[in-house]
Amino acid sequence: MAPAASEPPWRLLFTLRELAHPGSLAARGLPRTAVRIESGPQVARTPHPTDVAIAEVWDGRLAANPRLFDAPKYRLASSFATGGECALRIGLTRYRDYIGTHLSSEFARLVSDGERDFGDGNAHLGCALGVETVLLTADQHIVLLRRSTAVATSTGEYNGPSGHPEPNLAVGGLDATPEAIRDQLWDAVIQETFEETG
Repeated sequence: MAPAASEPPWRLLFTLRELAHPGSLAARGLPRTAVRIESGPQVARTPHPTDVAIAEVWDGRLAANPRLFDAPKYRLASSFATGGECALRIGLTRYRDYIGTHLSSEFARLVSDGERDFGDGNAHLGCALGVETVLLTADQHIVLLRRSTAVATSTGEYNGPSGHPEPNLAVGGLDATPEAIRDQLWDAVIQETFEETG
């Protein structure tokens, strides 16, 4: 069953239980060299006949919240973790396309058509890649922040320091190598944590 259109589908690579197990890969963390990136046009979002609705959804959100802005984002096509390594298939999308597909009244159809036509429920979705930090304090507490009312989704909810890596900041920009994309993911975690916690 697909999630409701108002709730983006989330997929965890690691659970809290795995993080709590001292010997687990999640608890130890992944070094950069254990993250493999596949990128390119083959992992781009596949257009759909309902794409005209993207502008309608975006315009509605923008009218309600003029602080939103469109920018290039990395698109997470798929991911898996196995044997001490994490593989990410990453393309490009835009924030507008992420909001316009994930909050569309056609969300269930987009997922269904993607599964039927490509064996991939995310084929027609923006799937903007986000990063989130599990920030552990010296006294063994986890830092949670309340999300601003100025964001497009999950306003007022709590999560760790988070945000979206910016493709324009990677070495090579929108034409970055897989290694430069991986470095930008790491840099984004640090930058978002610093910006949101001071």
